[in-house]
Amino acid sequence: MSTLSGSLNKWIYFLIGLTIFVVSFFKIADLDFWWHLKTGQIIWQQKEFQFAEIYSFSAPGRPYVDHEWLFQVIQYFFYSIAGPAGIILLKCAILATIYLLIARFLLQKQLNPWIVVTLLMVSIAGGHTRFLERPEIFTELFLVCCYLLLHKYVETKNWKYLLGIAPIIVLWSNIHAAVILGILLQGSYLAGLILERIVRKFGYPVFYDVGKRELITLFLLFSTSILLTGLNPNGYGILKVPFELTRIIDSGLLNNQEWQQPPLWRFPFFYLGFAFVFFLFVMNAGKIHFVHFLFGAFLGYISLKYVRNVALFSMFMPLLAWPYLSGIRIRWRAAMAAVCVVVLYWLTVLSPFEFGTGEASYFPDQIVRFTKEKNLQGHMLNSYAFGGYLIWNVFPERKIFIDGRNEVFLPLLHEIVKVRADSRLWRQFLEKYKIEYALLNYLDELEEVIVLDSQNRPTRTYAPFSSTHFPRSRWALVYWDDDGMILVRRNGLNEALVSQEYTSVFPEGSTYQLSLVRGSKVNKDQAVAEILRKLKEDPHCKRAQKLLNEIKTGS
Repeated sequence: MSTLSGSLNKWIYFLIGLTIFVVSFFKIADLDFWWHLKTGQIIWQQKEFQFAEIYSFSAPGRPYVDHEWLFQVIQYFFYSIAGPAGIILLKCAILATIYLLIARFLLQKQLNPWIVVTLLMVSIAGGHTRFLERPEIFTELFLVCCYLLLHKYVETKNWKYLLGIAPIIVLWSNIHAAVILGILLQGSYLAGLILERIVRKFGYPVFYDVGKRELITLFLLFSTSILLTGLNPNGYGILKVPFELTRIIDSGLLNNQEWQQPPLWRFPFFYLGFAFVFFLFVMNAGKIHFVHFLFGAFLGYISLKYVRNVALFSMFMPLLAWPYLSGIRIRWRAAMAAVCVVVLYWLTVLSPFEFGTGEASYFPDQIVRFTKEKNLQGHMLNSYAFGGYLIWNVFPERKIFIDGRNEVFLPLLHEIVKVRADSRLWRQFLEKYKIEYALLNYLDELEEVIVLDSQNRPTRTYAPFSSTHFPRSRWALVYWDDDGMILVRRNGLNEALVSQEYTSVFPEGSTYQLSLVRGSKVNKDQAVAEILRKLKEDPHCKRAQKLLNEIKTGS
């Protein structure tokens, strides 16, 4: 029987490992990856840490806590050896390690293999959208390892299991500021075990049987771990980073998708796992496991609040649920098999990622190419989403305007919010930063802004961002593709390119081009000719084809 069980376990490990590699082997997709890569390159080559902003002209010298420096060096090391494939394989290996560790733990706890596979499949589906080349995958690995070591200690009372936590904390504090989660996990263990000792006196069933000696040992580990978080170039300043970022987001200053509440339609398996765990908590209220409940409640809170945390909860979900599933008899194997099939369909056919090696198609590679080939001069204004990619490709020859490091650009973000809705203030803003050209991604939703009419009176109107903030009377559209567009200032440093401009094409804004043609604000024949010119240069440009079809069909 044990031989059969061992063989079955190996098949489960193979299935989980294969699933992880298949669904995670997609092209580099994270917008921030590229500035991480550049920072890793600089640290690796110059052997110096960064404590101030160097990539932008809008926030030069601003103090910066680079709490991910070791992650950046690791990324650059693998990228320098094997390019994007090296990064993707490293990511897959880390994720596979996490899930194989969890699978091994669950099987050791005698959970039914059907339950183990179903839990892990739902977990993978719940966190899949965050399986990115980001430092948080190291955080997830370290968090799972810490849980397994802490559990083994309280189960066996063998202090040697705790020896692995100290080096993990030191590594963690140099890879990601989320090392604070390791401290909170230990705090949950301490608080949960203390609660168990209290309620045991009233006949409440307890999960862990620990004495004062174990509590003292865990308290010393907890205190030591806090001290060890300071063993990094930024000291204890890294512990402030999560709170600073949360404060910026909660202020409403940014509309960043990863800091929004996760919508149900995008994260159904996260919500399924969430509902399942808290269903188990409620159904077992008379014998709740306090450690799991306390940490589960915390992970549930931060994952419900911010998209970026859904993988943390999803990945940890099987570890929160297992105490209530041990010894359960299986009655719904067909239902669980159906869930696994739906999960595989969701992870493969409906995946939002582009499978394979290389970089995702939405990175502005051709915009970068045009910028370099035409040798655009002066200060650029770039879209927030382009910043990291530009840092990797054009720094140090050119400095960017902004990227995804919100804490670095906090004063600039406040300034943008203040001037964005008023064309007069916006024009002053562009003059202040001496902007000569703009690299913009598309914002197809029309927005309300204040502009000046022919008699210099302020009036409200609705139009795409590029049309209102970079009017064609002062800016020329010289390049555009599926990823974005480039506009240069008229009578500026790049005036020579104006002769190549698209005078009648407005690629941004849903049906905006069509409305201009219908209103006779642009010449239809001229617009068609310019779009055909673009399609001749780039036959695969989907946006150009869409604009052409709209004009020809009138819809």
